[in-house]
Parts: sequence; C-alpha cells; structure tokens
Amino acid sequence: MLRSKKLELINMCCLKPAEFIEDETFTTQITLINLQRTRVVAVLLIFIMGIMILFDMAAVGANNQDAYIQLRPGIISLRLLFIALSIFYLTAVRIPTEASLISRKHHYYSFFFIITNLILIAVFTGIVQLLRDEISSYLMGIFFVCSFVYLRPRENTLTCGLALFCMGICTWIVQDNKGIFLYNMANASLMTLLAWTVARVLYTNRIQEHRSQQLIKEQAAQLACSNRHLEQLSYRDALTGLANRRCFEEYLYDEWFRAQRNENPISLILVDIDKFKDLNDNYGHQAGDGCLQQISQCLSSAVSTPNSLLARLGGDEYAVVLPNTDLSTAHSIAHEMLEAVRFFRLPGIEQKVTISLGISSSSPSHQPQSLAEFFTEADTALYRAKNMGRDQVAV
Repeated sequence: MLRSKKLELINMCCLKPAEFIEDETFTTQITLINLQRTRVVAVLLIFIMGIMILFDMAAVGANNQDAYIQLRPGIISLRLLFIALSIFYLTAVRIPTEASLISRKHHYYSFFFIITNLILIAVFTGIVQLLRDEISSYLMGIFFVCSFVYLRPRENTLTCGLALFCMGICTWIVQDNKGIFLYNMANASLMTLLAWTVARVLYTNRIQEHRSQQLIKEQAAQLACSNRHLEQLSYRDALTGLANRRCFEEYLYDEWFRAQRNENPISLILVDIDKFKDLNDNYGHQAGDGCLQQISQCLSSAVSTPNSLLARLGGDEYAVVLPNTDLSTAHSIAHEMLEAVRFFRLPGIEQKVTISLGISSSSPSHQPQSLAEFFTEADTALYRAKNMGRDQVAV
C-alpha cells in the first residue's frame, strides 16, 4: 500500500508540462482562486509585519548594547516595504464581480505579487543573518506560498528557482562563515525542493479534479441527451415515424382543456384504412407495413394546419388533432386526406387502398360534455362512414 502511494506521488510529480492542458474555464478558475488567496496573503503580511515593526522598535529602545543596532532601522524599512506593497496590491487589483471579466492581466498581477514578496523575503533573510544565523523567514515563506497559491509548472520552477537564487546571493554576501553558508543553503535547497513538489502535486490534483468535473458534466449532458432521445422514441411510432397513441392521448388531453378554458374550437378526425386485413392476408405483412408507411406520408402531406398532430393509434387507425379548427375547416382537411389517398397506389398490388374518416368538433355553440364524449363522437362518425360504403367522410 505504501509503495503504491509513493509510486502515485512520483507519477504525479513527473508529469510533463505538455500534459497540463488548460482550457479557458480552468484558467479562469485558477486565476480567481489566486486573486482571492493573494489578497489573503497581502492582509496577513500587513498584520504580521505591523506586529514585527512594533517588536523591532521595542528592541531598538531596550537593547542599546546590540552590536547590530544600526540594522534595526533597515529591517523596519524592509517591513514597511512589505506593507506598502501589500496595500498597493489590495488597492490596485480588484477581484472582478463576474468570471467573464477575469483576464490574463489578473493572473500576471497575482504572479508578480508572489515573485516580488519572495524576493523581498530572500533579501530580508540575508539581512537577518547579520543578527543571527538562521533562515526561518525564507523557509516559512517559500513553503507557505507554494502550498497556498496555485502555480503552473513553469511558474513554479521560475518562482522556486528565483527565490533560491536570491536567497543564495544574499546569504553569500552577508555570511562570512562559509560552513554556516553551506548549511543554510542546504536547508534552503531542501525546503525549496519540497515546496516545488507540493506546488506541483497541488496543481496536478487541481487539473485532475477539473478534468473529473468536466467528464461528469459531459456524461450528464450525454445522459440528458439520451433521456431526451428515449423520451422522443417513447412518443413516436417506430414503423411510420408519426406520433404514437401515448403522444396522441396526452396532446388531445392538453388541447381539449385549453380549448374549453379559452372557448376556442377544436376538431378531431379519426381515420381507418378500408379492408386493410384483406391486404395483409393477400399480400403479406411486409406489404401491409409498406402500405402503412405510404399512407402516413399521404396523410402528412394533407395536414398542414398550425399545431395539428397526426398520430397512428395502432394497426390501421390514425387520428388528427386540430386545435383552433372549426367543423367546416376540419371537413375540408378530411377531404384533402381522402383525395390524397385515392391517388395512392402500391407497386405490385392490385387492391385499391381507400380510407374512411369520422369527424367531431367542439365549439362554443356545440360542446360535448367530456373528452370521452368528444372522442366517441368521432369514433361514431367513423363507423357511420364505414357503414355508408367506406371511402368517405362522415360527421
């Protein structure tokens, strides 16, 4: 288990820069987080440096025998520089109210603030070594920054390398004891390497988290698309491509009550293919399926009113819902459907294909008591057309 954890950590740290592929969303997220966190760093610097200036001033007044008392004003001045830089950053760089307003310059602002503070920390650490042989300021500063702010691989290398270089130059200048210099540089190098590794791992984890979120979003979108497709299939007749009975019943229900509420007319046409069973028996089910598909196309060409719905109810039965359509208009549409099928001929089949149609209509002057009665009127009219000799329209 421990070995697998180590291998995983090594693989994360050894990812090539080319593998860190960013998109605009990820860049915006990282920039926004860094803006927020660098502002926290600026506030902390103001507070900590303010407290340390008070201690430095107290040390100047209390310890007159300090051999390096002349360095205290310089240290105080450097702390004031930290405070001035932080105040300037907080004042000049604002977090945009909208993510779309975040640009590349905001990233450069936060990165410049980080680099400048690390250089100042390196200089400050070098000066402090004139008072005592320790580099804790640098060690804490480099580790805190690299573990708190997200740095891209190249920026991480540049930040750590530049900070260590400045630290080494300042220490070389002020430290006379080269043994202590080598010891401090060894500690600084180890801490810088650790900080670089932590920054690398954190950034890699953030990339992987972003990719996981993108994958979840893509899968959710695909699932939603599949669900919509399945829903569409559940409302479509597989053979003809028309709306099926479920779609018809829901649409008729909605349009019926909308018409009643708004006192608008609505009409319903039921269609049945004449002697379709004989065609199936004589020519086979494949010819019957072809007939249904061709009939569906003929009926579709005749139904062109807005918001109308042509559906196959099952077998050789069709229905047409006509919102905002009175009886006379529905009668005209039914005759167009009748004529469209009369000119239709199936290749290789001698039997003439015709249809019978029944119409019911609801209007302010004639309103059936219920939706069931409205449907029954159309069904009764259809059977009346059948009984009257087929190939005709009945009301």
